[in-house]
Amino acid sequence: MSYYINPIEEDHCLFLSFEAEVPAVEAESVRQGVKALLGDRRWNRIVLDATQMQGYPTTWELFAFSESLCWDLPQDAWIALVARPDQARHAQFLENIARSRGVMLTCFTDEGDASNWVKMAPAALNRGNLQFIS
Repeated sequence: MSYYINPIEEDHCLFLSFEAEVPAVEAESVRQGVKALLGDRRWNRIVLDATQMQGYPTTWELFAFSESLCWDLPQDAWIALVARPDQARHAQFLENIARSRGVMLTCFTDEGDASNWVKMAPAALNRGNLQFIS
């Protein structure tokens, strides 16, 4: 298995981390599992840690993944994407597509900042001292 889903009960949040490469079939399975867990628990927060991923998805794969997120997740979902600096360009692309489709996805380089951001959901959007990818 190249991914882990960890429900954080006290934060009403799913922590999802990937390792190595994630084939498209496995990404689809992950997406469906996340959707089911969020629905069962009536949660809307996800921290997605991509820092251990190897390689980069193609632009088309990123587009398809973000499109599926937009259609499958709760309308009020908050997704914090944690990425390495060398992943920033791809992460920002994914954020732009998701946001244009109404999904609240924000990219971070620090897992702690990402966790703090999703804990604020649905509080007012205040970037404060959080380290976003710019």
